[in-house]
Amino acid sequence: MTNMLGEWSTLLTVFTTFGAMISSLSASFYLKFGKWNLILFFNVVVCIGTGLCMVEKMYVISVGRFIIGGAAGAFSVICP
Repeated sequence: MTNMLGEWSTLLTVFTTFGAMISSLSASFYLKFGKWNLILFFNVVVCIGTGLCMVEKMYVISVGRFIIGGAAGAFSVICP
């Protein structure tokens, strides 16, 4: 059981990093909507991802972490 938790913690880190990588590469295309509007939008995205992380299923938590990573990557481009 302990080994399985170690594997999941590694996978959750990978999902977050992968989401940030994809989002940071594509977020510059959305700057035409304005930085303030994008900041507000991605704040809502973070709230959705956090809500998904509160579910007690590891697959749903993985999706939530991917979404949070995506928002973090977008913030790194939008907020200089």
